[in-house]
Amino acid sequence: MRLTHLYLPYQFDYQIHLIPGAKQYFSDLEFLICNTCINDNVLIGLTEIFKSVKECELYITDVNNYNIVKLIETIKELFSILLLSEVIGGLMNHFTEFLKIHYFNDVTKCECLKNLSLPFLQILKVRRAPIEVLASLIKNANGCLTKIKVDDICDETNNQILIQVIYQNCQNLKDLRLSCRNDDILELENLLVKCRYLIKLHIIDNEMLNWDYLFEVLIKSSPTCLFNFGFWFFEAPRLESLDLFFDKWKNKHIMLLKTIQIHICYPPVYVLNDEYFNLIEKYKLQGCY
Repeated sequence: MRLTHLYLPYQFDYQIHLIPGAKQYFSDLEFLICNTCINDNVLIGLTEIFKSVKECELYITDVNNYNIVKLIETIKELFSILLLSEVIGGLMNHFTEFLKIHYFNDVTKCECLKNLSLPFLQILKVRRAPIEVLASLIKNANGCLTKIKVDDICDETNNQILIQVIYQNCQNLKDLRLSCRNDDILELENLLVKCRYLIKLHIIDNEMLNWDYLFEVLIKSSPTCLFNFGFWFFEAPRLESLDLFFDKWKNKHIMLLKTIQIHICYPPVYVLNDEYFNLIEKYKLQGCY
């Protein structure tokens, strides 16, 4: 029998490693979903047999279990980790593509991850993690990260620190999604200059972004391989701003663009309407898309 996927639920208390032949059964394990609230004796035993896992979903609950860190550090070829926390009531109904990236409603729950070393980590997806924990994970990935998706790090100073940590430690980065404010754009430009392999950049607008400034930076400093853009916003860019961005980009390679307008309690001044879509079609015909 070849076991490749395993889920260890809340308060799991069965010592798998004591099963006769366990080391052989789990020798090909590739995917692990694990709750941090697991008996220490179970975790200590798992460190002996879970060495082949490549992807891990870590579900952080009320108890900070530092043995979970030891378990993950024994997984030498881990390249993808997804940090999860408790689902706030009713929130699940609002998830779209972030279905498995849940809120941290108590930041102390992931303190045990601060010094976690994951030297082969390539993919990191986080939502509302403390900036200190996130920065440590990025630094401890030894430059191997190629994909980072971060949502809801919206503190002005911390967001700039996060961007700095990324471009100082992830020069092989290919895919990035993060929140952005006007004060972050200068650091974002530094990231574009440093991360020359970046292919995909998705930006979540956490305030009224200066789209003219952002588009100017993208035109000026984007690496030659960057072509996939995504913009999440409440207030859409002015039509004139988008037109100028497309016009200056058309001499570069073909762009892949995704835009999502977020609807909240009051109506925006600028919305995506037929004029925007007609503009996109116009540049499609010119080979911009």
